[in-house]
Amino acid sequence: MSSNVPKGPLGRLARRVARESGDEGALRAEPRGATSFLASAMDLRGSVDVARALGPAVPSPAPASKREEAEALRARMRARITTVGRGVSTTRVAGLPGVPTFTPVTVLATLRAAEAIEEREGRAVVRATRMLWAPVAAAIARRAARAQTELDTSFTEEAAALAALGGRAAYAIALDALLDRVTDGAIAPLLDRPGELLARRFERILGRELLALPADPRAEDLASWTGQGGWIEQHLSRSESYLRGLVEHRVRRALALVDACCAVESVEKIDPGEGDT
Repeated sequence: MSSNVPKGPLGRLARRVARESGDEGALRAEPRGATSFLASAMDLRGSVDVARALGPAVPSPAPASKREEAEALRARMRARITTVGRGVSTTRVAGLPGVPTFTPVTVLATLRAAEAIEEREGRAVVRATRMLWAPVAAAIARRAARAQTELDTSFTEEAAALAALGGRAAYAIALDALLDRVTDGAIAPLLDRPGELLARRFERILGRELLALPADPRAEDLASWTGQGGWIEQHLSRSESYLRGLVEHRVRRALALVDACCAVESVEKIDPGEGDT
């Protein structure tokens, strides 16, 4: 069985969290190829739109006379896009704007505000999870959106150079945008799934750890939660893997689009003696 989440870091993280959450079955699907997946990800209108886009003749790549120009543009854009990925790879989720500082004192205060110390199960755990983890999830979403904006900017700022290569670049960008639009309803939930599993896992661990606290806990009773190697720190580490995997997925797509835009006609080398009699 293959997973219905993307391959790479994002997929590995989703499968790991699913196993630990006892929810691995939610990630299973029958194996299928890229073509059948694309077909299943589009509705009828999307399929018609793609068929119309693919109907006309595909513009030729840039002429061989523009090879040097195309290769320089490709190298420049790939370097910029790769930098976006590297920037996220060094990001610490705990340092993102809006992420609360998890200390024994602050966590205990949040638990009391959520009435999770008194109830320790059910809706109290859900409230505490929302108060503790929702800001983290929102910060991750903002950082991923910022990375996407940086990737989009790398194309818009090179619009003139791409246009100078001919019609293939505009065609590739338009087709990529079309595929993104018509498949978003099916693909977006797959990319969101690991994040949902992380939130669910946080709630499950929180509920378990709450039951282990004394009747009237003090801040020092939560030191093992927030200290080095504690379960909250480990969960933040997993969220960093999710963020990196999400952005890496988008970086790979952008790099593939750059390669398509900067394609150049191949020139066959003709043997000088060919055709001699």
